[in-house]
Amino acid sequence: MVLVVSSLAGFALWILNFFIPAGVFGRSWFPETHNDAVQFVAHTFMFGTVLGLILDRLAFGANR
Repeated sequence: MVLVVSSLAGFALWILNFFIPAGVFGRSWFPETHNDAVQFVAHTFMFGTVLGLILDRLAFGANR
């Protein structure tokens, strides 16, 4: 469950970091500067899932 929640947090971070500010400041420069698929994988799995694994081991591993 921790992995699912942390992966969703990574996904939400991607949305908050990239799409909300881009909408506010104009998105004309945005498509040329990044690849959506790469950023999705990087934030959701490389950040969120790894953070969940670390959290699971450090915070919840002591109670097992």
